[in-house]
Amino acid sequence: MRTRRSSRVSHWRSLLVGVVVAITVSASFMISEPDRVRVATFTCGGSADPAWPDGGFEVAFQANTTNLWTSAPGGNADWQLGMLPGTSPAIAALPGGGFEVAFQANTANLWTVGTSGCRDWRLGMLPGTSPAIAALPGGGFEVAFQANTTNLWTVGSAGNTAWPLGMLPGTSPAIAALPGGGFEVAFQANTTNLWTVGSAGNTAWPLGMLPGTSPALAAPVAAPFASSISGINAALANRMRSSWRPGCPVPLSDLRYLTVNYRGFDGADHVGELVVAASVASSVVQVFRQLYTAGFPLASLRLVDDFGGSDDQSMAANNSSAFNCRPVTGGSRFSEHSYGTAIDLNPVQNPYLSGAVVLPEQGRAFTARPPAPGVILPGGAAVTAFARIGWTWGGTWTNPIDYMHFSVSGR
Repeated sequence: MRTRRSSRVSHWRSLLVGVVVAITVSASFMISEPDRVRVATFTCGGSADPAWPDGGFEVAFQANTTNLWTSAPGGNADWQLGMLPGTSPAIAALPGGGFEVAFQANTANLWTVGTSGCRDWRLGMLPGTSPAIAALPGGGFEVAFQANTTNLWTVGSAGNTAWPLGMLPGTSPAIAALPGGGFEVAFQANTTNLWTVGSAGNTAWPLGMLPGTSPALAAPVAAPFASSISGINAALANRMRSSWRPGCPVPLSDLRYLTVNYRGFDGADHVGELVVAASVASSVVQVFRQLYTAGFPLASLRLVDDFGGSDDQSMAANNSSAFNCRPVTGGSRFSEHSYGTAIDLNPVQNPYLSGAVVLPEQGRAFTARPPAPGVILPGGAAVTAFARIGWTWGGTWTNPIDYMHFSVSGR
């Protein structure tokens, strides 16, 4: 681990050598409200993939050189990016792995660096203040900071917002991701009162804060993920009579029954079940672990046998499922589901499209791919989780397009 980490430090030093020059000469600008946020992407010599030690931690800090550093048991990294002296970085562990750091650069601009690469947001912060960052349940992150207008701003995966709310100059906000989705920010208003704003609502608390201080914020910690893998016993085989029959391409002995925790659209935890090929059972559990950790919601996760083996009925019920010995939609050859090597997630939010055909019909409202809960989007939690085990997403097909579908073979 130490050797790999040391090579990564050297790699970043070489890739970022020109960045310190760029960050020194770039100028921050005054944010003009209510103009839309202008975002500039800056990649530090390539995509970043910082290591994250299993079961360990990562520390971000301003070194006595004023550069940003990250440090962990496996090694240290000098990012060679100058911070404004006297400010502090914020760091968040991302649900899918890796981390993201937010900080005020020596240009007084907001910067983020980490797993997603390096970005100069071209947004001026009030000099001397520090940002806050939170990883979001659905993937990505959100940053809260005091702009150089002294107003509160939030930027990131959940959107960019210039809140028309003045902060007491020199103070810093706090931000926390909410288990059910979204985030909440706490800060000292320019009245010196405490305010909270975000997905849980906006409240002007009639409570005075000591001038110049900053609040802290925390959200409930979710219960740990749980799962199980077992063979197909006699009782389950009897239950699966509508999804498996003699002549199917895999015997029951090559299938495994999985139970996994998942987050529902109601924000609560549920226990789901699915059947997959024995060869992919462990990797599929890892996918659902990542979906659970990211807070990606599922409407239902039941065996297709609960719907008489009918794919149409299962989709109409917005049920996520895996094994079902059936032909491909509109064809005669066995579907990848017949081998236990394909999974469909949230069919209503992620429909199958072929010309004017939309399956299920309720999915027609989601053909425009709105960024709504349960919708699978490029780079999102679901696509990332399946890509890590080598599965392909049907949302990348041209005709048909199967937004709900992930498979080993890409079919």
